[in-house]
Amino acid sequence: MQFNRSFLVFSAMLAISQPAISADGDFIFAEKQKEVCSTGGQSEMNQCMEAEYRKVDLRLNSLYKELTSVLADPRGIRASQRAWLKYRDAECSDAVLQLGQGSLEPLAHHSCMIEFTEQRIRHLRWHLAQNCNGCPARK
Repeated sequence: MQFNRSFLVFSAMLAISQPAISADGDFIFAEKQKEVCSTGGQSEMNQCMEAEYRKVDLRLNSLYKELTSVLADPRGIRASQRAWLKYRDAECSDAVLQLGQGSLEPLAHHSCMIEFTEQRIRHLRWHLAQNCNGCPARK
């Protein structure tokens, strides 16, 4: 019975979210990861989403390092990144608190972290691609 309830809640999460695809093919709202992790029991789905989040986080860290390495003065982006990390963590903590404690908590937490992190990746990619008058100076 627990598996059926978990599966129904997970299915509802998939149905409620509105998938959108960015120009580079990445999904918003962790749709791709939710699809990958939709099999198995709740524990397996939670572990899978954590692994998927770690992949997205590695992409973010790599892109952030690339961006800071090309800027003449990376202090602005560093301050922005620190503030964004606090914002993301607070938003995802609040989203999980709204669900209450239970077996879906890790899945919801990692889904939220993936969503925010993918959005930040798109923003940093855009920032990295800019090379314009008025943009931060490059090395």
